[in-house]
Order: sequence, then C-alpha cells, then structure tokens
Amino acid sequence: MLIALMAAALATLSLLGTALILRAFHRGRQALKQANEPSAFTVLVASGSARGVAPELVRSTAVAQHDGPVSIRLAHLPQDTTTAPTLAEETRTVPNLDARALSGSPPPRHFPDTWLASLAVGEERPPQWILMDPCVRPSSRDLAPLSRALAGSRQGMVAACPCPVPGASTGGSRLKGRLVADLVPILQGLSGAPGLPHALTATRPDTLDAAVADPLALNRPSLSTAAAVSAPMGTSLLLPLPVGCTTRVGTRSLADLFREQTLFLSRHAPVRYALAGAWLASLPATLAAWLLTDHVAVPMALAVCTASRLALAATWSRAILGNQIASLGFILSPVRDLLGLGLLLWSSLGATVGRDDQRFRMRRGGVLTPVEGSLEEDFRLIRGRSRRGPR
Repeated sequence: MLIALMAAALATLSLLGTALILRAFHRGRQALKQANEPSAFTVLVASGSARGVAPELVRSTAVAQHDGPVSIRLAHLPQDTTTAPTLAEETRTVPNLDARALSGSPPPRHFPDTWLASLAVGEERPPQWILMDPCVRPSSRDLAPLSRALAGSRQGMVAACPCPVPGASTGGSRLKGRLVADLVPILQGLSGAPGLPHALTATRPDTLDAAVADPLALNRPSLSTAAAVSAPMGTSLLLPLPVGCTTRVGTRSLADLFREQTLFLSRHAPVRYALAGAWLASLPATLAAWLLTDHVAVPMALAVCTASRLALAATWSRAILGNQIASLGFILSPVRDLLGLGLLLWSSLGATVGRDDQRFRMRRGGVLTPVEGSLEEDFRLIRGRSRRGPR
C-alpha cells in the first residue's frame, strides 16, 4: 500500500509539474509568434567587477543596430579601466550609435551590479530596456526577437534562455552548461517570475521604476531579478529563445549566473525551489522502485514520469539545444535528472556571492547583505523601512 501511494504521489508530482513547464513554453512561444516590429531599445550591461566587459559582447550588440534603433550603456566601477576603452574601440566604426560608459562607486551596503544598473536607469527612459549579464555572448540577431516579443505582448518583462555558446568550449564546462540550459525552464516553470534567468531580459521602463522603488531592490542579485520580484503575477515570460553564454572557467560564466539564481530562489521561494528538486527526483525514484520492487503501480508511475521527460525534450530542450542534444538528453533522462538535482543542491550550498574582494551573504527573502558585521545594522534599517512602507 505504501509503495502504491508513493508511486501515485511521484506520478502526480511529475504530471502537474510538467503541465506548468509546458504552459510556460506555450506562453513564451505565443509571445514570439505574435511579435511586432522591434521598437527602439537600450541595452544595459552592469559589471560590478573590475575585470571589465568582453569586447565580443559590445561588438555583437553594436551590430544589432541593423534590426532597429539601439543604444548601449555600460555601467562599471571606477577601478575598471578597460570597459570604456573597449566600448570606444568596438563602436567607432558603427555610425550614429548612441553608446556611453557610466562609472560610479556603489555604497558598501548595496550589491555592485544592481546599484550600477539603477544608476543608468535613473538617467533616461527609453521605450524598452534590455538588461544583459556580462557572461552573455549574444549574436547580432538575439536582441530583436526579444524586443519584438515584449512589444507584441502585454507582459512587463520577457527573458531569453541561457545556453552555452556554440563551439566556444569543450569538456566538463560545456556539459555543465547544457545541463544548466535544461534546468532553467524547469525552475522558471515551477517557480514563476522569481525563477526567470537574468542573463538577457527585456523590460518596460515602468516595470523597472516599480522595482527600484522597493527599498530592498539594490540588494538583489541583479536589477532584472528585482523587477521579477516586484512585477505582478503573470506579467513575465521565459521565451524559448536561446542566448549564448560563456562557460569559460576563470571569468564570469554561465555557472556563476546559475549559482546566483538558484541561491536567490532557494532563499526567496524555498517551497518552489524544493518542488523543482522533487520533480527532478521523481523519475530516478520511480526507476529505482521499478528495479527493486514488482508492485503493479510502479510501472504506471514510471511511464508517466518518462512521458513528462519526453514532453520536456520535445519542447524546451529542442528549442534551446537542438534536436540531437534534446534526443540524447531524453535517452539519458534518469542520469540527467540526477546530475541536475545534484547541481541544484550544490548551487544552493553556502550563502555568499563574491564580486572581486567583496563578499555578500544571501539571506532569507533573497536579499544580499555585506559580510562585514559593521554593516548589518544598515540592512536591518533598510528591511525595517520596507516593512513599514512609505510614510
């Protein structure tokens, strides 16, 4: 009896979770199909590290001007002496391109990336903002579909799905990147807006205005994460639109992006995070039960879990990684799910996020605070104001 109940619970969890994941895919695909002409947009890259922004990121963004009016804003630290020269060098051959580098010194109590992004947002109000993480390596045609999808929908923000840059790396880092690309739609489908990846997002100015008004916004991992948290339910989408991210070890990479996102999700929405872990565990658990027992309910549960993985491979995995990798992922579904569960748990271990020599602790609610004890009182004051609301 106990085995039958466990099998039924795992099958039900797998079925309901898959329904949410496929619903997110359908909504994202519809947004891409109903896209309008691209409007003018401003690409914002905020780098809270002194390592600077990669030249290829600037180059491919500048070339995107052929799909519509594009502006570029790079927000960086004063000690970053490479970003401004890189922007000038990579855009000097692109006529009439509005490209500027903004520099500022974030207060110690705020997260550098988010504070720098808010600095740029406070200066202007374009029709659309496209927020880009420094690990993204977009092609010249990645930005226009994102802009069209936002313009053609009623959503407050839409996000692309991060995946490894084709041919940019080999070995374990590339396999890990593919695993991350498979996990992102699962996390978003089961978690809603807080599970949106902040690699590449398009958002409306009023959505960012509402996000920055939150006293805790500048202590989120990114400005797009703050926007997703403050956005009304049902006003954000993950698109089946892949965007390449670097997987190179030693630089800002897709693995760093994923760890920050899962760490945030585990603190901000622990129940939804646990639901994603349980969904990943459902197929390996029913497969183990099928190998160890001969109860009649177990094969039916296994069939349901396998069908859910087939649906995931035929939708998200196929759209993001291609037919060949999606087919291989389905064949190796139990192994992939175990690896994904391990990566999910590993990414949420610890509680600190680093930017150069600064360390921030992820606290309950998904808020980053400096590790230094002298700044804990500042965090308590900020959180107290957010609970009391505006006077």
